Amino acid sequence: MSTKFYKARDVKMRGLGASPGIAIGHTLRLDERGRHHIYYIEIPSSQLRMEMKRLRDAVNEARSQLREIKHRLEVDLGHPHAYILDAHLLMLEDENVLDELERQIRTRHMNAEWAVRTFADQVKAAYRQVNDPYLRERAADIEDVASRLLQILSGGTTFRLSELDEDVIIVAEDIWPSTIAELDFGKVLGFATDAGGLTSHSAIIARAIGLPTVVGLHDVTRRLRTNDLLVLDGTAGDVILRPTRGVIKTYIKKRKREAERYLYEASKSEPAVTLDGTHIVLRANVELASEIESSTLFGAEGIGLYRSEYLFLKRLPALPTEDEQYQVYCKLARASGEAGANIRVFDLGGDKLTLEGF
Repeated sequence: MSTKFYKARDVKMRGLGASPGIAIGHTLRLDERGRHHIYYIEIPSSQLRMEMKRLRDAVNEARSQLREIKHRLEVDLGHPHAYILDAHLLMLEDENVLDELERQIRTRHMNAEWAVRTFADQVKAAYRQVNDPYLRERAADIEDVASRLLQILSGGTTFRLSELDEDVIIVAEDIWPSTIAELDFGKVLGFATDAGGLTSHSAIIARAIGLPTVVGLHDVTRRLRTNDLLVLDGTAGDVILRPTRGVIKTYIKKRKREAERYLYEASKSEPAVTLDGTHIVLRANVELASEIESSTLFGAEGIGLYRSEYLFLKRLPALPTEDEQYQVYCKLARASGEAGANIRVFDLGGDKLTLEGF
């Protein structure tokens, strides 16, 4: 890829907003554990038992790692999200899976890495043929488990995401649940991925953590390098690569507006009580029938004032029928409930309007 391509500013890409919010920061381009180059190695008959033991040892180590990660996720997010890793553990505890891997090693004289890689690819291909989008996303869970095994088998070292020394936006082809669980949540600003969907376990965890996330960007990893500046809008599903100062200012303002709206949404259901314990009744003033039901969405306790003259003004020069008025006032009563409503009798006379027939 050309140097010019990497230097282009304000490059906008559209994906799927998987978790709302806006993040602005430098990127960490993550190469997930499974991106090793795996090769087929023929194992002599005399070493097959040792190769199968090596596989079993790797499986036991992967279980131990996942149990530790699951415990951390339970502490940080609670059991409803930590249960996601139960599926990973079940794969490693499935004797049918382990028997098949050992059979591949024994009958084809292949190394454990190649057996894991080929088996995982076969299972993923089967999942991707399923019509249900949620089940298709489970292919990522297969890859998560397989890549952990491959990392252990290869003896390679992994960058410790729990020890980040600065705030970053993580960019990757995909981000697996166990990877997210290993993160230092205080240092990660958001996620941008080539793959993934709204029902992926990674997206579910990201929403639980409250990290802005955009998935399905297809080739964002090719267009970015680690430490590039990025704007990520998880609400709109957009990312801006190497944004200029003006774009950054625009998104800082948008992020402030979203934060204010979030604070309002979070507080509007709270009782209106002053610091000294005095309860304040907040009511809505409405003019149009369409405003009546929406008043309760903003924390109003009943209708403080309904200006009934607008019911007439919008029908001029005719008058609303008795049934039309009745329906509006029924709607008003239902919306205000026990808190009640005050209705202002309209003040419209011959000096202010002309009605049909008068």
